[in-house]
Amino acid sequence: RGARFFWELLVERSILRHDTIEAMAELEPLGLGWGRGHIAYGLGLMLKQTSWARGARYGEWGTYLGHGGNTYGFLSEQGLIPQLNATFSVVANSNADDLFVAGVLTCQIIAVAAEEVLGHNIRLPCGG
Repeated sequence: RGARFFWELLVERSILRHDTIEAMAELEPLGLGWGRGHIAYGLGLMLKQTSWARGARYGEWGTYLGHGGNTYGFLSEQGLIPQLNATFSVVANSNADDLFVAGVLTCQIIAVAAEEVLGHNIRLPCGG
């Protein structure tokens, strides 16, 4: 359901008015806190990179527009992968490593999908 929600929100644009979605996508780099220098944040949307070794740039492999979640025993990432024209949602029941879902699972989803759908080996540094 999460992937479908982001498809309807960001691709079909059928959930909210277009001007609302545009406002959500006006992203500013976080200057404080846990995502400083790694995440650009808008009104409920984040531009994230699966590798924390580099910053997120829209359209670059490993970067997605969406939102993550983290609470006791639960981690999630969901969003739009523009190069694949696809949305995804991944969740894990884990409390051990809050970078696992974004840095490993989401990264591997993007890498495998690029290989299977487009035939591209994009060599993402999953887990790094």
